[in-house]
Amino acid sequence: MLNEDEEVLKSLVSDTRREIVKILSEGDRTPSDLSRMLDKSKSTIVEHLEKLINAGLVEKIERPGYKWVFYSLTKKGESYVSKKDQRLVIILSTVFLSIIGGVFSMIGYLTQPSYRMAINDKTLEAPELVTNVGGGNADAMISATPWFLYLSIGLFVIALIGIFVLIMMKRKKNWEI
Repeated sequence: MLNEDEEVLKSLVSDTRREIVKILSEGDRTPSDLSRMLDKSKSTIVEHLEKLINAGLVEKIERPGYKWVFYSLTKKGESYVSKKDQRLVIILSTVFLSIIGGVFSMIGYLTQPSYRMAINDKTLEAPELVTNVGGGNADAMISATPWFLYLSIGLFVIALIGIFVLIMMKRKKNWEI
């Protein structure tokens, strides 16, 4: 006998069943609605719905006084749909925060005071404070590392990776990672 997770995974192997779960995440539907939306026969839809019911993802709702039977997601079914949404929110948040952090880091780097230094009769622009550690000897000057620049580049790279992941997810059209 399959355990619950294996049964759920087995039930979601079919593209049609995944589409049904996605549609039902928007609200209750009848088999006729699903049939029309997915361009499949009503009997095929009912067969897929039965497999989703057996996996515990979908429930059948018969309302007294109505001739139509509705299907909706169970709490378990909603949790599988919401996990995809959570991944999307996490990726979008990471991209947004990385871009904002990269912009502020770049601003921090660009607004640091610049000091003109004369080294061996050449004028150089030092982006950060340069300290003279050798007394009066200009050849012994050491520059601090531009951490704001490195941070902004790193954050922009993270943002680009996130955008790439979103594009790949969109191309697959099922928004799964």
